[in-house]
Amino acid sequence: MRLYVILFFLTWSDILYAKCIKVDDLNEKEIMIMSLYSLQGNQNKIDEDIKKMKVGYYVDYYDGYSYLIGKDRLKNYELAEFYLNKSANYCFSPAHYSLGYLYYLQGNLISAKKWFTSAKELGDNLAAHQLGTIYKNEKETEKMMENLLFADSNGFTPSITELGVIYYDGTLVKKDLKKAFNYFERSALKNDPLAQNNLGWMYEHGEGTARNVDKAEYWYKIASENDFSLATENLKRLKNIIIQKGITTF
Repeated sequence: MRLYVILFFLTWSDILYAKCIKVDDLNEKEIMIMSLYSLQGNQNKIDEDIKKMKVGYYVDYYDGYSYLIGKDRLKNYELAEFYLNKSANYCFSPAHYSLGYLYYLQGNLISAKKWFTSAKELGDNLAAHQLGTIYKNEKETEKMMENLLFADSNGFTPSITELGVIYYDGTLVKKDLKKAFNYFERSALKNDPLAQNNLGWMYEHGEGTARNVDKAEYWYKIASENDFSLATENLKRLKNIIIQKGITTF
């Protein structure tokens, strides 16, 4: 079975999450404008306005994130850590998440999990998903499910698909093809190409649902149009089977 598993990987400081300063909602407008400039690719305007911003935690986050990923400057994990820690003084989940990601890259899973947890407690679904995948690798089933279900409850598509993979594989939980099918269907309808491919596979082979070659072809086609290469291969293979056997249904 060629189902792909999602792998998303985009020191706990003296600053405890419980002591972080609540972000002032009145500053959200400034941040939204920055995001708009970013989407437009207007880096000059971003640099110009960043210097004028009164939102100190966001300026520190932007600098820290830029050093973390090498955006508009060389990667520098020490400077990334410095600025992200300053931003994480505030209850600003992207800073908490980015610190988790920084420590994950450095192989410091204890600190990564602590920062991902604090980001999750601030409502960050991606952080919950990252925790879920870390605990999956560590075979900590209960914690894995707790975090993936948290993100799932907020409609986070990658976690919905990942739960489908987990129930399909049946390695860490009891194999349940109906649950796997339902998760893939939910995520496929949210336009996730991995789930669309996997849904096509399950329709083709009658796993968790009745066999239906038309629906299998449909979902492979949608996933292929979303540039999922495995779906393109599956679609070609399925069409060859249909031609060779002269069938319309399985």
